[in-house]
Amino acid sequence: MKVPNFLILLAIVVSLSITMVAKSEAQERVRSLAQIANSNLKFIANSQVKRPDGIYVAGEWRAQIYASLFPIIIGVGNPFDSDEEPSAFTTGSIMNQLALIYRDHPEFQQIPPMLVKALPSIERFREGDLYNFYPPRIWRGVRVHQTASMMLAPHWKGFTNVPEDADTTAVSYTARFYSEKVLKGKKLNLPPGTLKSYSRFRDLKREPHSINLEMRMVNTGAFLTWQYDENDPRRPKEFFAEPEEGKRIPFKTNDVDCIVNLNVLRLLSLTDHSNIKGRAQSCALMGYIVQSENYAKCGLYYPNTYNFHYSAALVDEAGESCMRPYGEQMVGYILKTLAADGGWYNLDNNQIGDRTHASAYALYALARFGAPGDSRVRRALADGSRFLLSRILRSQGGHLYWQGETFFTANGLGRALGSVDWKSDAFTTSIALGALLQADRALATP
Repeated sequence: MKVPNFLILLAIVVSLSITMVAKSEAQERVRSLAQIANSNLKFIANSQVKRPDGIYVAGEWRAQIYASLFPIIIGVGNPFDSDEEPSAFTTGSIMNQLALIYRDHPEFQQIPPMLVKALPSIERFREGDLYNFYPPRIWRGVRVHQTASMMLAPHWKGFTNVPEDADTTAVSYTARFYSEKVLKGKKLNLPPGTLKSYSRFRDLKREPHSINLEMRMVNTGAFLTWQYDENDPRRPKEFFAEPEEGKRIPFKTNDVDCIVNLNVLRLLSLTDHSNIKGRAQSCALMGYIVQSENYAKCGLYYPNTYNFHYSAALVDEAGESCMRPYGEQMVGYILKTLAADGGWYNLDNNQIGDRTHASAYALYALARFGAPGDSRVRRALADGSRFLLSRILRSQGGHLYWQGETFFTANGLGRALGSVDWKSDAFTTSIALGALLQADRALATP
């Protein structure tokens, strides 16, 4: 039967109309997301410290420490309010997310000036070829590293004089790497001392941290957190030794943290040093975490179940190949734990309410590891994006942002009795924006 010409013409017109409507909706989505992103970036820029105030220096981003009841009872944390606390870790983490956003969206020209302002601030945390979590100060004539303003009872003052750590070092050098690349088009050369330290402090022939023992992470060969010999005879013998008596590892036992290891793997890949001792063992341990789905506890300092997936996505982006074989399994976990409202809960963790972080972390990893043509993945990306947008707020200055949730915490032993948590609106906003942009990019892929 011959189809009349007018019906053929009508079908073509309808098809073109549907295509134009879909294209128009996609263009409108891109325009709306660009507006949100620009507003987010204005909020982050306005949040950046403009001048020194006795706690922060220019270029840093603020973070607040919130202590729960038990830590406050024993003299850790402010019972009436949060404490302000600067760290290269906070500022470096925000820098890294901003740099990745700029890599994919060079139209956001407000990002490079933020990196320029932030870069000098992380250097005050540097000690030789490594970085410390806390800023330095002179205490009774001795250079120590301590909290800048956190309320602590006198007997806890020495407890925070910690040695340099693998995590702050990795995050800080990654920030320097991206800044050099974005601002100058150059590549960062990692100091030999950093590599030597990473290779030296590994989980070999030692008594494990109690949480590592519980997770059967013993003598893994992976990277340890603290860049310090836990058996060094010079370390303070007393638990509450005075600050000037020297650096000490909290609770005296080094540990293996999965997110710390992923951050180190990321740095090593970016700087072309993936051949050092510990890399293969660290990769193997990450595989064990995926196979056992022990995401909730493996991050001693990171109380978010989906931080593992996000960090693994960043490692993959950096060119490290060892997480790619586990991508499908991670995607499977993310899809099966998707909540009915389109977001994710922080499963099996103290801060189960940290849904913005859980959802942003899961969304970012899903966009990285999910198959673009998989309908379940596409639906989860769309639902997760809508969930994140439903939690957006407007600041007093009129800019869009997400309220800060816990991105870091005191070590796992402390969390068992109560939490001491770091939060930052700028950090959470950068993570949520990064996840939305990654999801949008994935959804635009046929």
